[in-house]
Amino acid sequence: MIDINSLKTSDVGRWVEYFPYRGREGREEGRIKSWNDKFVFVVYNCGDRWDEYQNFTAAATLPNELNFIEKEKIKMKDMKEKQASTVSRMEEKIIAILRGTNRPGIEDMISYLQDEGFFKSPASTKFHSSYPGGLAQHSLRVFELLMSTYEKFDLEKVSAPGQRPLPLRTDNIIIAALLHDICKVGAYIGDKAPYKWNKGQPEGHALLSIERIKAYIELEEIEELMIKFHMGVYGLREFYEEGSWEFKTSAEYPLRGDHSKDECMTKEESQAARYGQSLRNAYYHNPVCFWMFVADMQAVAEEKAAP
Repeated sequence: MIDINSLKTSDVGRWVEYFPYRGREGREEGRIKSWNDKFVFVVYNCGDRWDEYQNFTAAATLPNELNFIEKEKIKMKDMKEKQASTVSRMEEKIIAILRGTNRPGIEDMISYLQDEGFFKSPASTKFHSSYPGGLAQHSLRVFELLMSTYEKFDLEKVSAPGQRPLPLRTDNIIIAALLHDICKVGAYIGDKAPYKWNKGQPEGHALLSIERIKAYIELEEIEELMIKFHMGVYGLREFYEEGSWEFKTSAEYPLRGDHSKDECMTKEESQAARYGQSLRNAYYHNPVCFWMFVADMQAVAEEKAAP
């Protein structure tokens, strides 16, 4: 019940719930437009379009048939509950996929993800998937996109002179795609976007992910290459100014390999020494590294385009 004598100017536009004496039948929600000494004039069924609907004709309603409702709080509560449910489902799905690899140490890896907040972490400060659970959602989407590419194309096929692709299996896709960004665990501080960067976070991006994963499971060479080069051009040393914060955080490999010692090596020794050391080499010998980058970029583009 609303006390009409206590209404003030700030109550215009406030959410109310109408319930007639006969019971809860006919219940409606609306917003207060105005009032007099007998009635409260309410615009019903206006949703979130108050700016448009406030000029519509309002229905005269008895104040004892109205209650204030904290619509925004209700919406926020519903959103948080929905978000928590989504995070829970993603966590269950990712854990089931990881367990399906039967990789030694995978249970310890999963425990790390749960204990350190992987499933509740955002994927960035404000650029994409900047909400609780965003990191898990992004990782899952990268996995889905890369798996689709893996199933469509023969990524192990030798299609160029001297190409030496490594063996590639489904579990390699799972491990690399789902865990490629665990470097971001603990990286962001705050309850909502824009998050702040944790200055205590260790330096590194892909290489930090690799380091963290290796603490629990053994990475195969192809998995390490996929994770290392998933940033594509954005992980190049040439992309950043040496000594800058970005260089320390993200510059992790060169575009081309080091040929300075070739004179002291046979051709085979030189090729072996340079294998997987540069972006060009990784993309040439193992195209899945390129497609990993593409999947990551597509996932980010989808997330930025989402309403």
